[in-house]
Amino acid sequence: MHVILAEDIGPWLFAALLLFAGLGGTVLALIGIAPAIFAKRMLTLCLIAPALFVGLGATYWLGLCYYRAGTYDQEHFVENVLKPWFLMGGLPLITSLIVAIILFVRTRRRA
Repeated sequence: MHVILAEDIGPWLFAALLLFAGLGGTVLALIGIAPAIFAKRMLTLCLIAPALFVGLGATYWLGLCYYRAGTYDQEHFVENVLKPWFLMGGLPLITSLIVAIILFVRTRRRA
C-alpha cells in the first residue's frame, strides 16, 4: 500500500518563502531606520532593498495568480489576494517606503 504524503506542494513552499522573506525584509527595513536618521544613504538603501524586492515580487506573483484564476468576484479578491498580499508584500513595501521617506527628509535638512 502506497502512502500519499502530500499533493503538489511547490506553490505552498514558494508562498511560505515569500511570507518569511517578507517578514525578514520588514525587519531589515525597520533596522534601516537608525542609519536613515543619521542620513547614511548607502547603508539605509542596502537595508531597505530586500524589503523592496520582496514586496514587488510578492505583488507580481499574487497579481499573476489572481489573473490566472479567472474569478473576479470581490469576496475572492479580499480573501485570497488582498489579505495574503498585505502580509507578503504590503508590510515590506510600507516599511521600506517609510524608511526611504525618513532618509529623504533627513538628507534634505542637512543639505
